[in-house]
Amino acid sequence: MRDDPSNSATFDELERLDIDYTAVPDLHAKLYMNEKYGIVTSLNLLLSSEINSIELGYQTQTKEEHSELMDFCKRYLSFEMRPDSHPITVADRELDVHPYLLLPQIVDALRRMLGNRIRVWEQQGSIKINTRINNYECTIQHERHHFLSISGILSSIEYDEAKKHTSTFQRKIGLVVELCEGANRHYDTIWGTSGAIANVRVSEMAQWIVNFVSITDDFKREVRESQYRARQ
Repeated sequence: MRDDPSNSATFDELERLDIDYTAVPDLHAKLYMNEKYGIVTSLNLLLSSEINSIELGYQTQTKEEHSELMDFCKRYLSFEMRPDSHPITVADRELDVHPYLLLPQIVDALRRMLGNRIRVWEQQGSIKINTRINNYECTIQHERHHFLSISGILSSIEYDEAKKHTSTFQRKIGLVVELCEGANRHYDTIWGTSGAIANVRVSEMAQWIVNFVSITDDFKREVRESQYRARQ
């Protein structure tokens, strides 16, 4: 799907139907593929296009033609037929130049793991997650190595309580956990950071994110319930 705010209704419909999709900026290609064949066409996958438009397309005939289309998908759409079937290394030439090629695959893995109850999307080089309890943002950073970083919002009361449990967070989540106090109208936040992600599977990175989100959400629920009981 084209990553465009005007497509939000379509994103919602696909999620209701439990159909996996990837949001790709600037997408205008009409390319339909399975493991053996590819169809390149001017046709949008819409009934209105089929009824009202004159369209043109072709189907691949050889393995070489199919391979060329697959190379196009890998280069521009971050697409694999089986994204979790092998480790992805940051030493790969394409990934070393464009580390954000990992993000659409992580988004797909998160959707499979979290289901429709949580909204996950890619936006301007980061992964956004909304759980109805909190908002999270995940990016791939680069200093000497590429590493994954995720943050979530804390209230001031949650922040004070979280300071007592940083080591517990770190043990449960599997990432290096830090707390950052907000300033100048910024929220207090909790951060999780991985080590270098060379030779790490997409599914493993997705699991880090799921752990961070679920454990932080559980913590926020506990704090709120504790506050509620204290007021009774």
